[in-house]
Amino acid sequence: MAKVFGAAGKHAGRQSVVAFKRMFATVVIFAVVAAFFEGVVVTTFFTTHIRIGWIWLPVVTGILLLWLLNYANRRVDQHETDRLNWRKGALGEYEVGAELERLSERYAVFNDVNTEEFGNFDHIVVGPLEFSP
Repeated sequence: MAKVFGAAGKHAGRQSVVAFKRMFATVVIFAVVAAFFEGVVVTTFFTTHIRIGWIWLPVVTGILLLWLLNYANRRVDQHETDRLNWRKGALGEYEVGAELERLSERYAVFNDVNTEEFGNFDHIVVGPLEFSP
């Protein structure tokens, strides 16, 4: 069994979680904005006794909310695609890491190595290690 340092798929797994948080934040922000505009429309109708001159407000608000819904939907789709891609990458890294662990003890496997200059390396294998007495 190889000497293993680090966890395979750790970086990609974290990126998947980040994409999920972005998706969730997009949904929450849209819900808050939609609730605000709904409150504006309802408050305006009740305080103005539903005059015909205020009919433009719900129409403009509806158009704005439809545009915002379309925008939020595109963002959520992009975040979900990113999340799934990172998740697939993490699973692939994990599988490769499991295979590399099966190398003989003469090898050292370094998983998820971050460098400032070159970025993230999924796996680095060093070997065969020769020990001379």
